[in-house]
Amino acid sequence: MKKKEDPQSKFQRLVRLLSRLQTTSGLTVAQLAGELETDKRNIQRDLEQLRTYNYPIESSRDIERIPRYWMAGQRQAASLLDLEETLALTMTVALGDASGLGSIARRGWDKLNYAVINGQERRAKNELPQMLSAQFGWSVSPATMESLSKALVEKYRLRIFYRNRDALEPQWRLIEPWQMFFQDRWYVRGLDCQKKEIRNFRPDRINDLQVLNERFEIPTSERKADPHFHKWDLGGGQPTRVHCQVSPALALWLRENPVHPSQQLQDSDFHLEVRDLDALIGWLLGLTNCRLVGPEIALEKLRARAAAWLA
Repeated sequence: MKKKEDPQSKFQRLVRLLSRLQTTSGLTVAQLAGELETDKRNIQRDLEQLRTYNYPIESSRDIERIPRYWMAGQRQAASLLDLEETLALTMTVALGDASGLGSIARRGWDKLNYAVINGQERRAKNELPQMLSAQFGWSVSPATMESLSKALVEKYRLRIFYRNRDALEPQWRLIEPWQMFFQDRWYVRGLDCQKKEIRNFRPDRINDLQVLNERFEIPTSERKADPHFHKWDLGGGQPTRVHCQVSPALALWLRENPVHPSQQLQDSDFHLEVRDLDALIGWLLGLTNCRLVGPEIALEKLRARAAAWLA
């Protein structure tokens, strides 16, 4: 049985293939296979896959017995992404982000995000709806994505018909969309105007939206904020300080691999300040030689999780 190809190896071959197709007026499958040191069948499959990713692969199939292939000039999204980032954004969807390509894809999104929130590249608002709805498989219409992109770039308030995580039915919310960021999935960060609180909204939970003719200004303090957030801070409200005791071996690992910006470590005492206690406790339960000390609200959540397992 033939061994399944490693996704990272395939990604590197696709990048090399794309680079070569961009710099040639036409090469045959055999020539490409020779240059990339692979077999012709791989090249044929790669060409078909790149077409499914919407890369403009051209060929002389209709006029030559042995067709040659090349890539037509491609305008990359927001003119910011390089070839690796563009391909990684597409491939991570098909691979479920299981190959380690996610960091490249997020790096590519960083550039688009920077362009959108700063308004440096107005063309981004036209390219975002097609790219996001196609490449990330959201159940959001292109019209909705176009409206959302416009609100982000032009700083218009939005009314969104939004379903919270624990809600059975969506409700109308008035928000100021400040920026988008990636943390396991995509989020819109902004101000909930009724609650006067900063919240994160998932675009795939927006059932409908209206772009209002009301502009807003992002607070100065927020303009300099890091647009990326830790997955333990996606909830609303104030952070909770959590205290754990860890073994010397685990303390050494945590010192070398900090898990959160708020991490404090002194001997066996390990402290964090996070907003999403449930997410943190799920992570703690996967550790060995780690004991949760407090606060009581965190201990209650841990007991409830253990009781659910034993039920």
